[in-house]
Amino acid sequence: RLKELIFQDLKVYPNSSVSDIHQRVGNEIPIRKIKSQLYSMVEDNALGVTGERKATRYFINKIT
Repeated sequence: RLKELIFQDLKVYPNSSVSDIHQRVGNEIPIRKIKSQLYSMVEDNALGVTGERKATRYFINKIT
């Protein structure tokens, strides 16, 4: 369920930071769960990453 919320958020707001996603998905969800799900989605190649540390941004990988 969280994975789908993140995916839908990134469809509307590509190149978002963890804090941006956290704010839009819901502050009641611990940020560590969002980070964990993001890392998992990056490992599965569902999401791409640009930047480092505080400048890290996530986007949906285009499948060709």
